[in-house]
Amino acid sequence: MTAMRGVSAPPESLLRRKVIAYRIMNHRISDPELQYSEATLHGLMAGVIMDARASGSNVAHLHLKGLMQLIHKRGGFKNLSNTLCWGSPMMYVWSHLVVDGAGGIANVHDLKSYTQEFLQTLLDIQSWNKKLREQLSKLGVNREVSIEDPEYRLRSYHLSRTRCFSTFSILRPLLDPDYPCSAFIEKANHFSALFNLNLTLWMFREDCIMGASFLNRLLKNIDPLTGITSLRMNGLMLVITRARCDIDPINVEGREREARISWMLIRVAKLVALINDQWRRKLVQMMFGWLFGKEGEQEMYEMSEDEIAEMNAQITRNWRATRR
Repeated sequence: MTAMRGVSAPPESLLRRKVIAYRIMNHRISDPELQYSEATLHGLMAGVIMDARASGSNVAHLHLKGLMQLIHKRGGFKNLSNTLCWGSPMMYVWSHLVVDGAGGIANVHDLKSYTQEFLQTLLDIQSWNKKLREQLSKLGVNREVSIEDPEYRLRSYHLSRTRCFSTFSILRPLLDPDYPCSAFIEKANHFSALFNLNLTLWMFREDCIMGASFLNRLLKNIDPLTGITSLRMNGLMLVITRARCDIDPINVEGREREARISWMLIRVAKLVALINDQWRRKLVQMMFGWLFGKEGEQEMYEMSEDEIAEMNAQITRNWRATRR
């Protein structure tokens, strides 16, 4: 069976430990007092990630389905406890990425809702980036401004973006559209990292100081990592999350923000599974251009109405094909 799924047979010792772990988890899930505990959720999440490698995505998806049912019964991500890493449900997003889009989208209502949210968010980020570039191009070079002047804050933000997204930035090779991706999880990780970074900057669009602080913290958090080993794509999502939480400690609003971002990233993972490589690359090039693009190349980083309609239609066609 493992050969048919394209995965290696796990050693006998691992199988014995899995049987013991399943027995414990089944007991906890059956106990009304334990089934919603953090230990139960973490155990199921570990089962998703481990079985995705050891047994294949079908088995891992069964764990993920049970995990998400328990989270829904708890009231969603925003009601999870403070034991979350940096107050974010990002590891639950990772659980969806390792299961090839987590089994797809259940019904046409969810499909339309997820697609509309995703495409509209991209258009909003696109519009904001265009406006931002216009503002940055009008900054006075020699005019002295006080720290209270809005232009001072915009200059600080511009400097932080330049440092973070320069030609020599450590982020550039990781986010480059030509970054090698073959398996679904690699493609989804690359796509999600670009979307996560652009989404975060857009969420901080009304506060230049907050946006600059996020970018500065992002670089600061990467430097110690790269002093030990090269930063990999699957670690970048966590570094982005930590930078958000470092500059904006988790409170009620922060918890809601992290829950919203995590749900969006989960839905994006489901949609990426329905987008062919040509459209995925187009979107990756566009999101990369918003961060690293040069002046005068604005049209290269925009989607037309026809492209939006065509992408929407392709997502719907591919979804219907999976339901046959």
